[in-house]
Amino acid sequence: MVIVINPHAHGGTGLKRWRAIAPGVRERWPYECIIPETADEARTQVAEAASRGTGVIIAGGGDGCVNLVLNTIMDPETDAPRWSVAIGALGLGSSNDFHKPRLPDNDVGGVPIKLDPLLGGLVDVGRADWLDPDGEPHTSYFLLNSSLGATAKGNYAFNQASGVQAWLKKVNTNLAIQWGSAAAILQFANVPARMEIDGHPVEIPAISNLGVIKRVYFCGGMRYDTPVRDDDGYFDVNLLAGMDRVGFLTAISAISAGKFLGQPGARHWRAKHVRVIPEQPTVLELDGEVYPVKEVSWRVIPKAVRVCG
Repeated sequence: MVIVINPHAHGGTGLKRWRAIAPGVRERWPYECIIPETADEARTQVAEAASRGTGVIIAGGGDGCVNLVLNTIMDPETDAPRWSVAIGALGLGSSNDFHKPRLPDNDVGGVPIKLDPLLGGLVDVGRADWLDPDGEPHTSYFLLNSSLGATAKGNYAFNQASGVQAWLKKVNTNLAIQWGSAAAILQFANVPARMEIDGHPVEIPAISNLGVIKRVYFCGGMRYDTPVRDDDGYFDVNLLAGMDRVGFLTAISAISAGKFLGQPGARHWRAKHVRVIPEQPTVLELDGEVYPVKEVSWRVIPKAVRVCG
């Protein structure tokens, strides 16, 4: 088992949080620990560990760290892992949606963990192919969810935090997330776009928020009430469209309580492939990581990777 620590997680407190629980982890599992300073270093070291036969790689950080490990091991040419590796996690980050719903005994020192490959299994992976504003193609994978619209913009604000929000990320993650959400609502604007579901055009108003999801938890405190499972071979496609700021705020408040279906302006599909072409470039979010795009398509890769429980 190799644990890769993101020292910059949780507003720069990731390494401190790791050192507080490292002895407790060592009591239960033998491991090798690597602490890269940059994302590029992390990718290189994860690939080196996997190529020498490491069977379990643990992402010690937030959901973005899990996403980095996933994208390091996945091969876009085959949509399969390059190496036989199970992905686990230590929830040292901000949202830690990968760990939800949290199990009462799955923690060390209050930090949620998924370290045992025998308690996990094979899960679906989402693949996103997009064009950046210059028309260059990109591919990335995700385990949890992807979004366009307000959620993506809120994640962008959270990732680019400065001033008060940067301070809040260190001392109170939930308040920092709420601060970013408030900023996204203040800057709220619908995204006019064309949309296809499983190859069929869908008439929609402008996108207020679009979730293409494999897990119902997102943004730390949000939860959809749609039926997706991590191994069912489908996305849940959850759309809020044509809303004004007040209507969107009302819908988000309901989603915070786990109530999406039935909200005014809400639509839901089960799908294996989704495509969106915005009228103007916007931002795409994948497991909390945000990218500028002018077109994006998503598809499900069934039971592609093994995760720990």
